[in-house]
Amino acid sequence: MDILQGLNDKQKEAVIAIDGNIRVTAGAGSGKTRVLAHRYAFLVNEVGINPSNILCMTFTNKAAQEMKNRISKMVHVGNVNDFVCTIHGFCVKFLREEIFRLGFPSNFAIIDEEDSKTLSKQIFDEFGYSKQEVTIKQFLTEIRQAKSHSPYVEQLVATQRDEADTANYSKDFVRYVDLQLKNFALDFDDLIHYTLSLVST
Repeated sequence: MDILQGLNDKQKEAVIAIDGNIRVTAGAGSGKTRVLAHRYAFLVNEVGINPSNILCMTFTNKAAQEMKNRISKMVHVGNVNDFVCTIHGFCVKFLREEIFRLGFPSNFAIIDEEDSKTLSKQIFDEFGYSKQEVTIKQFLTEIRQAKSHSPYVEQLVATQRDEADTANYSKDFVRYVDLQLKNFALDFDDLIHYTLSLVST
């Protein structure tokens, strides 16, 4: 099939570009998924790149499945790899193979919002906090912000921590991370932060 069929000039330009980075900025429903799918097929069918060397990520499971379906119609059977996936899906696949470097087993647990609330309630009980002082939701928002704005993986997880490391964090945050470590449990934010930490070392 003609991989460029049905694409406008700008979309074709993005699909066939090989050297350097390509950035596509467009609104919802404007064809970004189509461009990614056609670009994947072009790289495999026309350029000869092995599918195992292509990482194709999107945000939602629905979008990832849609992308897989579109790609499968343009390439030979077996040429759609497991790395056409969501961002979190990629992180899970990567960490199952590499998280041992942080002392975690490959079968680490992934916790959801309800699990996070359970950990928070345990900390509230330990420290004698009242829900009138701060809500569980506020507490978890602070935890998430701390994870996004600090090298906590490097300082609290990857090395033997010292007082200088823990001094950068609240006792709530340190305790929350410790409970996660005790259970070898990662939340959705951790999946990204742990992956970034490992690929940057």
